[in-house]
Amino acid sequence: MAKKKELCQNKKGLFVRNLGWRKTQNGFSQKKFYLGREEPQAKIASLKLEQLWDAVCRRWEAATLPIPQLSSKPSLRHSITTETISTPNGPLTTLNSIGVGELEFERPGKPVWDEVSLTIAEAIRNGEATVRIPLPSQVGQSGLVSPSIGQRLDQLRRDIPFIHIELLDEELQCEAESEIKTEGNKLIKRGRRMIFQGAGGETLYHALDEYIKALESKHVNLDGTVNPTGTAQVRQALFLKECLQDCLLEDLDTPRILAYQETLALRPPGKRVKRIAVRTARNYIKQFRHFIRWLSTAPGSSWKRPSDLEFTSIRIPETVQEKATTARSSRVQTYSYDEIQLLWEYASPLKRLLLLMGLNCGFDAKMIATLQPEDIHLNQEHPSAREIRYQSTENDSWIFRLRNKTSVYGEWKLWPITVSAIEWWHKQRAQIEIDEDVSAFLVNQKGRAYDTPTAGNDRNMQIPNLWRGLTDKICKDEAHSTFRKLSFGKLRKTAGNLIRVESGGEIAGVFLCHGTPVKSDDLLDFYTNRPFAKVFEAIDLVGHRLSTIWSSIEIPFPEQRKRGGSNISRSKILRIKSMRRQGFKLDHIAETLGVTKQTVSRHSQKS
Repeated sequence: MAKKKELCQNKKGLFVRNLGWRKTQNGFSQKKFYLGREEPQAKIASLKLEQLWDAVCRRWEAATLPIPQLSSKPSLRHSITTETISTPNGPLTTLNSIGVGELEFERPGKPVWDEVSLTIAEAIRNGEATVRIPLPSQVGQSGLVSPSIGQRLDQLRRDIPFIHIELLDEELQCEAESEIKTEGNKLIKRGRRMIFQGAGGETLYHALDEYIKALESKHVNLDGTVNPTGTAQVRQALFLKECLQDCLLEDLDTPRILAYQETLALRPPGKRVKRIAVRTARNYIKQFRHFIRWLSTAPGSSWKRPSDLEFTSIRIPETVQEKATTARSSRVQTYSYDEIQLLWEYASPLKRLLLLMGLNCGFDAKMIATLQPEDIHLNQEHPSAREIRYQSTENDSWIFRLRNKTSVYGEWKLWPITVSAIEWWHKQRAQIEIDEDVSAFLVNQKGRAYDTPTAGNDRNMQIPNLWRGLTDKICKDEAHSTFRKLSFGKLRKTAGNLIRVESGGEIAGVFLCHGTPVKSDDLLDFYTNRPFAKVFEAIDLVGHRLSTIWSSIEIPFPEQRKRGGSNISRSKILRIKSMRRQGFKLDHIAETLGVTKQTVSRHSQKS
């Protein structure tokens, strides 16, 4: 229909396309479009103009009713009667013919370019992505009630989807967009209501119950029981059910989801606290977002994530005191040399073993709890010393293992003091009745591994609690009441920091068994071995710097376990010994330190 498939190029080098018709005083004339001198751009514009002309034709056919016309001569006994009937769209006239020739329905005239379509064509010719048009005079089928501005614009966009269309009048454009958005939301709500009515009216609480079942089936041990990670996530989901108000899933739209997220960000009260911690609130928000993603793809769920929902970073308010605390601890918290000295002096042999595992190998509580006897190799040369170019002797000792969290392989050279601690524990372990299913190197006095879940299926906290007991013991001493109560995990950070100071970030990443120690090359581990020789050298340097601390205790791992303990602090015991060496009498020492004469005499004899 007035469409020439090929581009033409005139004498001036311009590409020309004759397409469609224009209404003139003498009838109709073909419309000529000049598409520039660049052939690729001209071809693209030509194809888009073809699509536009097809849309103009379809709109003309929808807006123009066909008129019946005879295609053959009627018989001598023909008759035609008319009948007018009323319809919701207005009166309709019908023709009843007898003996009349065949009828054909033809639309009068032909489709033509109008002001709106020519404006769009001009934008296409110029390569524009958006076009602003005057208000169209007619949109839609003939006989319908006159559409509103928003309906006209929406219909035009549906008919011509390959270019963004806006109204020239900005006020009318805002009015139309508002109407389109309102009508669209109505359709969305109507569709959701129809879906959820068929699904029986699902609720948020019911969906959370199903989500909890999904978590319990996902996070399981080899025997099928829920592991501690699953228990923790289930507890978070139950908290969501407690603090969020129930609603029908059909009402779970973007504003309500964001409102729920704000509720969690405001840190609602917990079971034991008036306001949950910032980190806890962040974990709950993360769990809630995971629930929303799961709900949209869960089997049997009719709820779908709203198309306009975007999860962005959210601010969690803090008190002035919390902000001040955060500012003071903005750097990575690690132990100083003096603090390591106090930890070593006040620790029991078992806690000294934990201290050495944390500093020598960078192990956290989980890595210590899952260490196997087969991972430890004492008094032997490194099996690949020549390949890694490291001078090793049969007096060296090692740990070779995978880190459970990242499944990254690691190797550590053990200090002599660490070897002494391991040999001491071998003797202690032989005296403990260990359960048959326990293979861990470190076990408690009941013969169970330190990562065995609790009766409530929570994470085992025995190693962190042992460490907390050590720091509490130091703080009870008046001379060290300001000692920082850092968690056991800070030992791993301290070790990583000491290694980094000696050999740089890459070696520290290998020492800590990070997945990609070289952030700029995540494929390096697929083609090369990790530089463990440099790790061993860094461990030796750190061990040398800490050696004076280990030598401060004459027998750090005694053969016989000492029963009971002093009823005075270690600092007072040291002061008693110091004053006695200086020649002070027992009465003076007892009066100065506030202890009995017998206590001074007993600890003086031990010196």
